[in-house]
Amino acid sequence: MLDFGCGDGEFVQAFAGQGFEAHGCDIVLDHESDRLRLISDDPYRLPFNDATFDCVVSQQVFEHVQDYHAALGEISPAARA
Repeated sequence: MLDFGCGDGEFVQAFAGQGFEAHGCDIVLDHESDRLRLISDDPYRLPFNDATFDCVVSQQVFEHVQDYHAALGEISPAARA
């Protein structure tokens, strides 16, 4: 699962602690790791290959998204059309 807009990675750690293969990404991170990665903004790209995740969660993030089309297109490549 991917936490889109993971902040400090609290939910990623919680999901991983429950046995999920959990990762997170955000535009600002204190540090990157195997589980937490920065989102590229030029061009806007999530730092994972397409079709990597079965589930994407996001909490209190979309009110901060500047380009919904780009963000949703990265979360679900089918939305790029």
